Amino acid sequence: MAQNIIIIDDNPHNIKVASLVLSKEGYNVYSALSVKEGLHVMKTYKISLVLMDINMPKIDGFEGVKLIKMDEQLRYIPILMVTALSTKDDVIKALKAGADDYLVKPYNIKDLVTKTKHLTSISAFIEKWCTHHFELNQTINLDTILLD
Repeated sequence: MAQNIIIIDDNPHNIKVASLVLSKEGYNVYSALSVKEGLHVMKTYKISLVLMDINMPKIDGFEGVKLIKMDEQLRYIPILMVTALSTKDDVIKALKAGADDYLVKPYNIKDLVTKTKHLTSISAFIEKWCTHHFELNQTINLDTILLD
């Protein structure tokens, strides 16, 4: 089953380029032109990875990361910042906000694909662990009930 990715960027050209590359890699790619629209998409579809620009109107990528990480439903989805901002301070600010990785535009296609595969594998592991943990707790709770 293909994993779902969302690209949040206010530039449709940036979305189109990354979407073409990642679709060819087998991912289902959704897009949003703003953080607000992206949050709506993320709550509608099961997303495995967020690619987010920083420079966007109204809510920038730094704030977008914080909003995602504060949301109980979304907080464990890895976030890859894909941005033209390239200073060490920008990278540190993004990572402190909760981003998991950082890619500077213009980027090498191989770097985008490699980082995407890495972060979606982490996402798959987290999902598997959470499912197992939930099932284990259900078993423990059932055992407790049966023993009482």
